[in-house]
Amino acid sequence: MEPEQVPPSADLTIWLRRMNEGDSDAANQVAGAIYGELRQMAAGRLSHETRDHSMQPTLLVNEMFLRLLRTQRVNWNDRGHFFATAARMMRRIVIDYFRDKGAQKRPQRSKQTQLEDVVIFDDNRREESLLLDDALNQLAKIDERAVTVVEMRYFAGFSAEQTAELLGVHPRTVMRDWLVAKAWLKKYFNNRAA
Repeated sequence: MEPEQVPPSADLTIWLRRMNEGDSDAANQVAGAIYGELRQMAAGRLSHETRDHSMQPTLLVNEMFLRLLRTQRVNWNDRGHFFATAARMMRRIVIDYFRDKGAQKRPQRSKQTQLEDVVIFDDNRREESLLLDDALNQLAKIDERAVTVVEMRYFAGFSAEQTAELLGVHPRTVMRDWLVAKAWLKKYFNNRAA
């Protein structure tokens, strides 16, 4: 059965909720409605990376969708909530990828790291990616939305405008959160290097 086209707003939320209740037809509907957009998102993100990794857009999206299906029941608020969750799952997949590659050693304390310097899928820079994950976990304790903005922009490749639309805020708010997160992360990395 071919999935029907699901409108990008309220109907998607209904399908997501039905999927959470175990409706396999709803899972097919959700997959059909958003798979292309998620794959495009992953391909855009990976196109900016080096080739020193084995991650492919289809693999990233498939793994994200499998994790989504395995998650405990989520009370989906809207399309933005779904894509914020998808971005967070992509972040987790990236970090798991490096942990599975045997990245046990932390970077030297003198190593300077900034958000723009971390190449997410470069096996030669996995320590920086793990450090970024640690930093985002710390930032989440004080500003969860700023972390969501970083995940959506940096890990999922959304523009400020797309992020704002999905979060239901003004693009200036996204840019402010982005700048706050970058400043906080810079300070965090500098303190670790000291």
